[in-house]
Amino acid sequence: MYRFALRPRWLIGHVVVLALVVGLASLGLWQLRRMDERRDANALVQERSATTVPLDQVVSPAEPTLPDTAPFRRVTVRGVYDPSQETLLRFRTRDGLPGYEVLTPLLVADGTAALIDRGWVPMSVGDEPTAAAYAPPDGEVTVTGLLLAGEGPSRFRPESRDGRLVIGAVHVPSLEERLGYDLYPGFVQLQEPDDPGRFPAPLAEPDLGSGPHLSYALQWFSFSAIALVGWVLLIRSSARRRRPPPPGPTSPAR
Repeated sequence: MYRFALRPRWLIGHVVVLALVVGLASLGLWQLRRMDERRDANALVQERSATTVPLDQVVSPAEPTLPDTAPFRRVTVRGVYDPSQETLLRFRTRDGLPGYEVLTPLLVADGTAALIDRGWVPMSVGDEPTAAAYAPPDGEVTVTGLLLAGEGPSRFRPESRDGRLVIGAVHVPSLEERLGYDLYPGFVQLQEPDDPGRFPAPLAEPDLGSGPHLSYALQWFSFSAIALVGWVLLIRSSARRRRPPPPGPTSPAR
């Protein structure tokens, strides 16, 4: 009854459907692997941020790049903010609102500074002629935050706005040249706001969720099953149509 399914046209269909089923299932397995990778990365972040250590125990300004073991370490560093070299990082959103992140050098020694991401301000505040609305505290302070790797060069050219540098990415080597300090590699994302209730608003902690990978995997597996079941049903439907009709009732002999 199913011999028709061995014809060349149907064999080609078998191959195409098999490739589709395997491909869709492979995409589902890929999403599961990505979920495992994200969970491993989350566990690493939790482990590194569990304790707080001085910044100098993790990295020094003499190092050209941040060591692989340094990102997401919770660090403390003591120094004095230099608001004259404050920099705005543009194209940063919070709750769907456009704005800036405020980068302020923290002087820790003569000619040496750590770059501190103090948080987010809305565009209306960041575009004000003065930075009084989000000025850093005076005097010596102790900063606690997550040490993060710097970003790559931005395709947007830096610009000066009311005496403040506006950039598109935290590219530490470029900032080191412009600011005139020996900067620690990477930057510190402030976790404890300078003054709760006013700008800059503290940035969110790293997202430690598993993301949408499991739901995506289930979708790909579902598509794979639908393709396989649909092809089987098509074959069965074709077989029923090809089945010869049952013989009709015979007429009685006269």
